[in-house]
Amino acid sequence: MKRVTLFIALCTTAGMASGAVYRCEVEGQITFSQTPCAANAQEYQVDYIKPNADHAARMSEQTQSSAAAVAASQTEREIRSQGLAIKDEEANIRVLQSRRDKELAALRSKKNLANNNLAGATWEQSISDEMNAVNGRYDAQISEKQTNIQRMSEQIDRLRSQ
Repeated sequence: MKRVTLFIALCTTAGMASGAVYRCEVEGQITFSQTPCAANAQEYQVDYIKPNADHAARMSEQTQSSAAAVAASQTEREIRSQGLAIKDEEANIRVLQSRRDKELAALRSKKNLANNNLAGATWEQSISDEMNAVNGRYDAQISEKQTNIQRMSEQIDRLRSQ
């Protein structure tokens, strides 16, 4: 009963319209057209509901509202994605710092074993050079991660300002 009432309401507010559609077979291909396309065209009557101006305006508003909601949802998803990527990069930085600290601790313990003579001093200098290289390598990797974090933070700020 509700469906019949809804159908009647739509018909009275929107108005009914009809039109003909022609089914034709041309060179073995079946096509449909608004005009007869061959001598063997079969006519079909199609009834459809033609919306009035108010209904069309409401549908347009709903479409625009839905499009805005989808855009907002995509923006929020991108913000969450960037936030997760930032957390991953921060975790990677902590891992790199931990590895660097372990390597430096191992080199410091080797450095303590150097003898107090020319050979020991030379060995101690080579270990110091190696420690500087380790520091430089990890600092470069950490700096790259921090640059990525900065870029992603700026992207989040741009998304939030839209």
